[in-house]
Amino acid sequence: MSATLQAIPRGELPPGPAAPFDFGLAAAAIALLSIGLVMVASASISTAERELGSPLYFFWRQGGYLTFAGLLSILATQIPLNSWRRAGPLMLVCGIVLLSVVLIPGVGREVNGSTRWLSLGLVNLQPSEPMKLILVVYLAGYLVRRNDEVRSRLGGFLKPVVLLSVIA
Repeated sequence: MSATLQAIPRGELPPGPAAPFDFGLAAAAIALLSIGLVMVASASISTAERELGSPLYFFWRQGGYLTFAGLLSILATQIPLNSWRRAGPLMLVCGIVLLSVVLIPGVGREVNGSTRWLSLGLVNLQPSEPMKLILVVYLAGYLVRRNDEVRSRLGGFLKPVVLLSVIA
């Protein structure tokens, strides 16, 4: 093992050059997002015309959300992986709190008969959506920190499974 790898604290990622940009992955994501945007427009054009007087209202709104999400994704790629790994446990706690907040009477917003939304002014948030990303970030960090334990002991594997089961 090289001296460089031995000097890195356990659970840390080695510094190194950024991975090359994956144009194929970006093209696939843009294609899927574009198809989704066309589907939103196609499915809502008559409803938007009838209720709002603007047939492309939902298309433009979804396009704005996609633009905002694209800018956030560019920002997210600038954050070092060690920062994501260290923030994982705090993000998990925040996600669990968000999932719990919707259960408080008067706080959660009911949509189609179920109370799963939080009203944040201009937008509504369904806490289960960011929780999906939070779980991926947390579990990736857990696997980096506890790699040996997960590979060698059943308990190391079962701890995150139990956590996922409780959250689900």
